[in-house]
Amino acid sequence: MEIITTGFNFDSKRFNENIKKHSFLNKPRGGLWGSPVNSEFGWIDWCNSEDFSNSSTPKVNFKWTFKKDAKILKIDSKEDYLKALKRFKVQTRSSYFDERDEHLDWWRVSMYYDGFHLSYRGFCELKENFSWGFSSWDCESIVAFKLDKIKPIIT
Repeated sequence: MEIITTGFNFDSKRFNENIKKHSFLNKPRGGLWGSPVNSEFGWIDWCNSEDFSNSSTPKVNFKWTFKKDAKILKIDSKEDYLKALKRFKVQTRSSYFDERDEHLDWWRVSMYYDGFHLSYRGFCELKENFSWGFSSWDCESIVAFKLDKIKPIIT
């Protein structure tokens, strides 16, 4: 699968393999983020739909793929997410309500997997349920956790 990261020049020295979770979002911090080039609704689509761009910055795209031996946790449905949640659950306190939410422990996920893929179908199903914490995700997304498991695509 060809993946595109847009908006900056890729610099391997700045790649952050120290994966953490956001304090209240069900989202990893670190890694390399992108969307499949052929996604039904990826990052570039979201930027265009929301008029989210910086016209003073040149459009820069970095295309890459995972190496064949990379292990990717793919969430393609709410059932996939609930299965992953059983294995990688962590309690968090929601900033919106004074209650506990169960989210993925992204550090633990990154210990077992080289990347994460939230498919378009998974994105649509999970965005509907606020307690699952995917309201901050904007589109089909892929995150590479380990630099040695990605391969740049030279065009």
